[in-house]
Amino acid sequence: SYYKNIYGKDIFQTDAVVCGQECAFDLNILTCQKDFFNTLWSLKAFYNFSVVRPRLIIYNDGSLTNYSKKILNDHFLNCEIIDRDVFILDMESFLKPYKSCLKYVKFKSFYCALKLFGPMFYTRSEHILYFDSDVLFFNKPIEMLECIERRTPFFMSDYQDAYSHSLEFLERMINVNIIPKVNAGLFHVAKRDFTDNMELVDEYFR
Repeated sequence: SYYKNIYGKDIFQTDAVVCGQECAFDLNILTCQKDFFNTLWSLKAFYNFSVVRPRLIIYNDGSLTNYSKKILNDHFLNCEIIDRDVFILDMESFLKPYKSCLKYVKFKSFYCALKLFGPMFYTRSEHILYFDSDVLFFNKPIEMLECIERRTPFFMSDYQDAYSHSLEFLERMINVNIIPKVNAGLFHVAKRDFTDNMELVDEYFR
C-alpha cells in the first residue's frame, strides 16, 4: 500500500517516453481501469530499465476512463490505445474466415480475446512482446533482451497448469503436444507463429 499510494505517485512526475522507434518487436499490453496504475508503473519500469523504445500497443478492455487514457497518452508518446469497440470492428474483417474465433471475440466476458488476437492484427514488427500489467521490472531485463535480439521465443513459467482444460484433453482435441506450466503473462513470439496457425485456433474455439 505504501509503494502504491505514497511512493508510487512519483511515477506521475516522470518524463514521458517516446515510443515507436524502429525495433524488431512491438510491445503489447492489456489493461483495465482497475489495473491502470499497475500498467503505468509496469511500462515505465520496462522502458526505464530496458532502454529500447519499441512501438507500444495498449488494449483497453472497455473500462478505461478518458482521463486514464489521456495519462497513458501523455506518458507514452505515440502509443496506440485500442478500445474494445474498435477492436471488435477490426476483428470483423480480420477474423471473417474464422467464424468460431469471431464468435468468442464478441463475448464481453472474454477479455482475453484482446490479448490473443490483438497482437496478431496490430503488431507491425516481425515479433511480439507481451506482458501483463502486474509484471514489474527492477533491473534491466537482460535475459529477455538477449532472447529478443536472437529472435528466440520465450514465455514465463508457472508453478501450475492454468489451461482451460487438462493437458490430456487439449492434446487429444487439437493433436498438439502442449507445454506444461506456461504463464501467458509474459511472452515473446514471432508474429507468424500466431497468424500462421489460425486454423488451429479456430478449431479450438469450435
